[in-house]
Amino acid sequence: MKKSCLTATMVNIPDDVLRNNIFIRLPAKQVARMRSLSKTWNHVLSDPSFIKSHLHHSIHKTTTIKLMIFSNTEPNPTDNVECFLNLWNPSLSALIVLPNSNIPFVLDGRCNQSVFRFGYDPKTDDYKVVMLTYVHKNQEGIEWHPIKVYSVQKGYWESISEKFSAHITGFYCVNEVSGDGHDGHVHMLCYLDASSISQTIIAFDLGDETFSEISLPDPIQRYNNSQTNVLGVLFEKLCVMSCMSQGDCEVWVMEEYGVTTSWVKRLVFTQLFTGHNIPLGFTLRGELIFEFGDRHLALYDSNGDILKVLKTIEKEVIYLKIVQYVDSLVWVAHLVGNSCGSTQTV
Repeated sequence: MKKSCLTATMVNIPDDVLRNNIFIRLPAKQVARMRSLSKTWNHVLSDPSFIKSHLHHSIHKTTTIKLMIFSNTEPNPTDNVECFLNLWNPSLSALIVLPNSNIPFVLDGRCNQSVFRFGYDPKTDDYKVVMLTYVHKNQEGIEWHPIKVYSVQKGYWESISEKFSAHITGFYCVNEVSGDGHDGHVHMLCYLDASSISQTIIAFDLGDETFSEISLPDPIQRYNNSQTNVLGVLFEKLCVMSCMSQGDCEVWVMEEYGVTTSWVKRLVFTQLFTGHNIPLGFTLRGELIFEFGDRHLALYDSNGDILKVLKTIEKEVIYLKIVQYVDSLVWVAHLVGNSCGSTQTV
């Protein structure tokens, strides 16, 4: 349909109907293109309140989209810690290339390691990336670099005064599903001792830029090192999935955020697959993602007791990250008027 015909067809439709019943249901890429049809539509479709409404509608649709991001190469020791770090909105086919944080990969002959978390800060209506960088000092423990936070609104990294918890001895790293953010917080599963057995949850408040600690459910802590754990969000509540070496799994949900006595065991299931299951996380619809056997991926819907094998991970893959996203116009305003790092269309 030509531009003139489309405009003429919709000119008599009330603005609230267009916005709340038509535009909000369209794919983000189509909405972004429609902004060029008129100044009025550009204003309406770029408005932050509409972008939020479109995102909320997408989150509550039945369709979820999952991406598998992998790498077959090791980091280059001559590069900085992040090598390359981008924020990607697949719906808009656009990247925000983050500026360099200037933390070298190798310092004084020791390799730095970094953990990244990405989340939404409702206090400032901003999206942020948190970078935790540290180096192991043999028997001397861990040396922490300053915590850095990247703000999409500001477009640059800032070092914050908050220090990471000194008693943490390392991060529990598995190929987890992104999406452990909850109510303006991002979370990390960490070790409490040099033997890498005792675990705890460290939460970072994106608004206050402060850390807090949340204890795991007592039964999970008593399992010691006989299980594999992963954090996530299940039906808008912080949760942890724990799978034992014999294949049995449990899912615990924190009914009241930050209150350790509110952990409740919601799911128990046994032997979905032969052998050990590695939990990867949760989808927005409450499905569980696993790795099993010889590097196979599977999706399990506990409500319908439906199990679906997704694919086999190539043996050459060194790093694997499974992420899920919803169709979103987030960053469309930045692509138009603001300079957040460097924006590229892909």
